[in-house]
Amino acid sequence: MRKHPLRKFSGLLVLYAVVIIGIFVIQFKTQSLISQSINDLSVTIYQKEDENHNLSLTGRFRAEYKGLVFYADEETSVEAVSPFGGKRPLSLVAWEKTDSGFKMEFTGGTVLVLTADKKAENGIKFSIDALFGDNVNSIFVPYRLNENATPDSSTRNRISLFAKDGLFALYAGEFVDSKMHLSKTEPRAYFTSYNPVQKFTFDQITGFPGTDAETYEANVKLLRQESLSKLQSVLSSSQSDVVSENEMAVYVAEMASVNKFNEALDSVPSSFRRGTKRTYFTAPYFASLVEMDETLVMQNDNIMSMVDNAISTRNADIFSMDGITDFILREKKTQRVKNLLTMPGYISDFSPNLVQAGAILKVYAQLSVSAKEQAALLEPLLSRCIEEIEDNCSLKDDSFTLSFNGNKAGTLLYAEIGSALLAGAPVLNRSDLAEAGRLLINTALVEVQQFDWRTLSQLYPLIVTDNRFYPHQQILGYYGSRPVWVWTCADVSGYTMDEEGTVSINIDFPLGLTNYLIFKGVPTFHAKIEMQGIMFRTDPRFETYNSSGYVYKAETGTLFIKSRHKSQKELVRLFCDPVTSFSFN
Repeated sequence: MRKHPLRKFSGLLVLYAVVIIGIFVIQFKTQSLISQSINDLSVTIYQKEDENHNLSLTGRFRAEYKGLVFYADEETSVEAVSPFGGKRPLSLVAWEKTDSGFKMEFTGGTVLVLTADKKAENGIKFSIDALFGDNVNSIFVPYRLNENATPDSSTRNRISLFAKDGLFALYAGEFVDSKMHLSKTEPRAYFTSYNPVQKFTFDQITGFPGTDAETYEANVKLLRQESLSKLQSVLSSSQSDVVSENEMAVYVAEMASVNKFNEALDSVPSSFRRGTKRTYFTAPYFASLVEMDETLVMQNDNIMSMVDNAISTRNADIFSMDGITDFILREKKTQRVKNLLTMPGYISDFSPNLVQAGAILKVYAQLSVSAKEQAALLEPLLSRCIEEIEDNCSLKDDSFTLSFNGNKAGTLLYAEIGSALLAGAPVLNRSDLAEAGRLLINTALVEVQQFDWRTLSQLYPLIVTDNRFYPHQQILGYYGSRPVWVWTCADVSGYTMDEEGTVSINIDFPLGLTNYLIFKGVPTFHAKIEMQGIMFRTDPRFETYNSSGYVYKAETGTLFIKSRHKSQKELVRLFCDPVTSFSFN
C-alpha cells in the first residue's frame, strides 16, 4: 500500500474526473440553454430534454442589460398578484425574439415585452412592459446586479447604478425585496441615463415642510373662511350684481355648511334670482326647475358633442373639461365612453402635457370609486401621467416649484394638479402622491388671505370636495344602459325597488329647509307618488306652495321635486311598473 502512493493518487484522480464528467454529461444531455442578444440585451432560456429527446422550457430564464439581471430560477420565480391580493408563481411557457427585443409569455397569459433601442429619441434605451393575464393585477419580477454594475442609490420606484459607460437608472412602479413590481396602473419599467441633480421624484419631498396633513387642513379651513367672508362683503356692496353663478354657489354652499342656508338665500340679490345668469347649476337652491332643465339638457348635449369631437380628433384635452367625470358615469355602459377612455391609447407615442396628465389621473381616481371597469381603461396611462407631473416639478434650495411650458405655474394649476394627486393617492396606495398633493395646494394657498373673491371661488370646488351642499350629480342606478341620476344639493340615497316595482328614494337635508331636485331617467309611475307619507298630485305651480311637490315629464323621464323637510330624511315612493333590468352598477 505504501509502495505506490503516487499510483494510488493518480487512480483516484482519474476516478473522480470520470464521475464529475459523467454528471455533466448526464446534465447536459437532459438540459440545454439558448442564448441570444440584441442591442446590449442578452437573454438566456433554459430547456430540458425528456427520454424521447423532446425539448421543453424549464421555466427558468435570465435577461441582462448593462449589469441589470432579471431572472427566474429553482428558488425564485416571477409572482402574480390576484385582485384579492393572493400570490402565485408564474413559469415561462413561451418566448420569441422580436425586431427590438424579446417577448416572454408566462402561465396564465401574462406577458413581458423587453425592448432595447440604442437610438430611442426619448432616451429610454431599455424597457419592460407587462401585459396581464386573467385575474392578475400585478406581478413581481426578481432582479439583481451582476459584476458589470455597481449600485448607486435607490428609492421606492427607482434604482440607480454605475455601468461601464455611465450612471443609469431603472424606474418601475416599485422595488421591494430585490423584486420589481409592475401593475395595471404602472405596467412599465424603463432604463435611462440618470442625472441626480435634474430628475425629480415625489419621494424626494417626503417630510418636506408643507406636505403634512395638519398644515393642509388649516389652509383649507382658511380658504373656506376667506371665501365666505369676501363673498359676503361683495354681496352687501354695490358690486353684488357682478357675482357669477359659480361664485354664488360657493357662497350658498359654504353658508349652508355653517347652518346658515336660509340666511344665504335671503341675502342673494333678487336681480340674480330673476336674471339671466342662472342655469341648472344653482337650481337646487333657487328653484325654477322646469325652466332651468332646458339649460341642463343643453349642457349635456354640448358635452356629448365635445366628447364625440375629441374621440374623432384624438384630443386628450377633453379630460380636463368641467363635468367630464359626471358624463362618463352617466354614460359608462355605452360604446361612446369606451371609445373615449381608450382614445389616448391610440395616439402614437402618447405623451400628455401637465394639464392632461393631472386631468386623466383625477378622472381615473373618481371613476375608481363606482366605475372600476371604466377606470381600468385609463390604467395604462397612469405611469406616464405621474411621470409628466414629476417632470414639471423641481426642488432646489428648499424651494418646491411647479412649472408649465417652461414658466412657473399659476395658482389655479397648482391647485388642479394638487387635487389630482390627492385624489389618486388612496386609489393607488401612494403616500408620496398625497404628500405632493398637499404641498402643491399649500403652496397655492400661501397667500390665500390676499386673494379676491373670484380667485377664491375658483379654488373652492377644486379643493373643498366634501361640502355636500355644493351642487352635484349623484348616480342612483341604471335601467340597462340608461342611467337614473339627480342634480341636487342634498344627499340622495336609496333608490331601492321592491318586487312590485315601487321605488324608494331618501333625500337627506337639514330639518325645516327646502331644496329642489332634478331627477333624470325615472320611469313612469302613473302619477302615483308618495311624499311624507301622503299621495301627491302634480301641479305646475308646485314650487310656489309652502309644502313639497312635484312635476313629471314622461317623454324625457324627468322628475322635478321640491323637498320641504319635515324630517332630515324624507322618503319619496314612486309606484312604477315591475322591471328586471335595474342595477346599481
